[in-house]
Amino acid sequence: MRVSPLRAVILHQFQNSSECSIDLLTQSVKAPPSVVKRNVGFWVSQGLLKEISSDVYRLMQEWNFDHKAAVKRKSISAVVNCIVVIPDAY
Repeated sequence: MRVSPLRAVILHQFQNSSECSIDLLTQSVKAPPSVVKRNVGFWVSQGLLKEISSDVYRLMQEWNFDHKAAVKRKSISAVVNCIVVIPDAY
C-alpha cells in the first residue's frame, strides 16, 4: 500500500493508543484539523480506523485488504510494515 507521509504518521499515532481524537492528531502531526480529518477518512475507508464518537477514532485490531488479488487477514503491525510512503503534500 502506498500512502503519503501524513497518512503514515497518522496511522503511526495509533500504535501507542488504540483511540485518538482529531484534536490530538492535529497537535501531533502539526497539520490543520480539516487536513487531518480528510486523511483519517482515508484510513476509515480502508477499514483500519472507525469513528466511535464525534471526531474520536479507534484502531481496528484486524482488517482485510486486497493484495495481489488475494484478500488476506493482517494485524496492525503487518499493515504498518506493508506501507510504502510516497512523497505527497497532504
